Amino acid sequence: MAFIAVRPWTRHLSRLPSNRLPPRAPRRPYASASEQTAQRGFQLFRSDVSRLSRLLRGDLSAILDRNFSLTRYDSAAIAKYYDARPFTAFIRVTAIGLPFLVWLFRVRKWDRWRGTAGDPETTVMRAEQLRRLLTWAGPTYLKVGQAVGNRPDLVGVLYSNELQKLVDDVGTFDGNVAIKMVCEELQLNHISELFDEFAVEAFASASLGQVHYARLKNGDRVAVKVQRPTVERDAALDVYVLRKVALFAKKRFKLRSDLVGIVDEFATRLWEELDYVNEANNCERFEVLYADSNDDVIVPKIYRNLTSKRVLTMEWIDGDKAPWMPEEDAQRLIRIGVQCSLQQLLDKGFVHADPHGGNLLRTKHGKLCYLDFGMCVQVDQQTRYNLVAAIVRLINRDYENLAVDFVKLGFLPPDADTEPLVPLLAKAFGDASTSSALSDLSFGRLTDNLSELAFKTPIRIPVFFTLIIRSLTILEGFALQTDSAFKIVDESYPYVVKRILTDDSPVFQRALESVLVDPDTGRIRWSRFNSILNTRSSSLSEEGDGRSVGDSLVSQDKNRDETLSNVSNTALSRVIDFTISHRGAFLRRALELELADTADAVQLAAAKRFSDATYGLVPPPADEIDMDRVEKAIEIAKAIRARAPEVLSTFAVDSSNTREDRRERQRRLTEQLREASRAVAGSIAERNTKRVLRKAVNVIFGRGAERQQ
Repeated sequence: MAFIAVRPWTRHLSRLPSNRLPPRAPRRPYASASEQTAQRGFQLFRSDVSRLSRLLRGDLSAILDRNFSLTRYDSAAIAKYYDARPFTAFIRVTAIGLPFLVWLFRVRKWDRWRGTAGDPETTVMRAEQLRRLLTWAGPTYLKVGQAVGNRPDLVGVLYSNELQKLVDDVGTFDGNVAIKMVCEELQLNHISELFDEFAVEAFASASLGQVHYARLKNGDRVAVKVQRPTVERDAALDVYVLRKVALFAKKRFKLRSDLVGIVDEFATRLWEELDYVNEANNCERFEVLYADSNDDVIVPKIYRNLTSKRVLTMEWIDGDKAPWMPEEDAQRLIRIGVQCSLQQLLDKGFVHADPHGGNLLRTKHGKLCYLDFGMCVQVDQQTRYNLVAAIVRLINRDYENLAVDFVKLGFLPPDADTEPLVPLLAKAFGDASTSSALSDLSFGRLTDNLSELAFKTPIRIPVFFTLIIRSLTILEGFALQTDSAFKIVDESYPYVVKRILTDDSPVFQRALESVLVDPDTGRIRWSRFNSILNTRSSSLSEEGDGRSVGDSLVSQDKNRDETLSNVSNTALSRVIDFTISHRGAFLRRALELELADTADAVQLAAAKRFSDATYGLVPPPADEIDMDRVEKAIEIAKAIRARAPEVLSTFAVDSSNTREDRRERQRRLTEQLREASRAVAGSIAERNTKRVLRKAVNVIFGRGAERQQ
């Protein structure tokens, strides 16, 4: 829900009178009988219309007029309430189901018979009808519509444009009712006790409430969010119906996924959204975790003394909601949002689970403002570690170990046989990518594939992961509206790489070692190394040059021209720092083997050239020479010679605040270089000794000994 001063909406404010407080009712000594009867009749008429509307939506409590309220989600209490009212649930299912079936019939059959299927005007009309149906159906269906509206790749651009109106334009309720609720919640006799201005007409509306512009006595401009009067009862009935449907579907189709758990998790988050005090807590926590450490992200200030369970008062933020222009600025804000979301999910573990267009806006200073913190998810530290490890496997298409990580993440039971799932996971991830490059992975398509896989295998998506998946899916769809070439995996690479290079977690170290080092040969898998570090906009580079780490590393592909000239100083500094740290012990061992192979190839090439120079007087080496490795070594040696001074300078000062820190890093680098030199020299000496002994055996015992060997 957006608490923003968007330009197209300024007309609403211009229509309001200068004094936006509702006037006090004038004191009259008496009212005539006819006036009293007319007023009473009008109130009864409005009440009857309201009850009839609720009745048509399947809520028979409109007739019984019994309130339903919970302090938190309780499936047992809801079931007890509506089990005693089965006809209410039946009417709700019928009232909701029939209009949607009629709409679906028109889309799938009627429009085809008329020959208008696919026509833009018809599509816009059907999209508008769907939006109105979702608005009329209530908060649960509005949430679904909001999520789908951010996915133009799933529903098409025309449907997406129409459903996006559900973000902040779903119809308002009477502003005087909202004012009355504010007075009740804040214990006011009249709204003017706290506010100099209070717009009777709602500025924006969403599934659970609506927002009114107001100005406090001290001059602060605020947004007052007021909950819809019957939203909790409507939500309880919808959740009751959905839970019954989930139970029936699980038994009837023998589904492995925990549909009931997913409904319960969704309902739990929904009831958290209905508690505005909880939302205020989330907002303040989000500010401490993210906004205080990121100058590009802000959140509104909460007015605690003006907040209750059904009323939330926060700072008014001037800004614009998406789509933002120009396109370059929109892409900048999207990348800020992606990086912040990754930080939420993989670092701090406190996730804003509803980042749709209405909850994100660009401030007048060009910053990204987060709004509406009703739906947030907490992810524990071990799960975050396992998730990053799984991303590392995914980047390198290591599906065998990815299946093992699925067990740790709770997607599979502990006793699950992961071997049959490996080809299924490869197919699911492969189908979600438009090319052989993992950066072309569509997160939305992947989610659909995994959901389909859950019906056929023991895979079960953990209930709290549904909200995380929803968050990332919405973010991806939101970005695609501005940049059709947006790739969320591409944008995720830099943050993941930074985490695995700077975090001390043994989970990361084990995952990285299994991916980068061949367990049989002990050599580095350069193609996988390149895959991990090959980023389009690497955060390893803080110089803003956009140069890629992966494009500079050694590769066995001789058709590629990769040198250290494409890598930023900061990126090289962090790679060096990781390599000489205790976390990089496995990488140092593998690099020593690679250096020994390279040094051996160089000495053999030198011996071959010396033999050629003496016209065979000195016999050439008997071993085969890896000339590709020699040529690559020469290239890298030239690059190191050119870049060494500036890289070492950056390395000496990077992330160091004291002279002792700089000296310690330089000492560690010098020590590791000496150890590597000794290890490589020892390996070369050992190889040469074996060659000399082999040649001596051949000379003494002849060719027969060589054949016997």
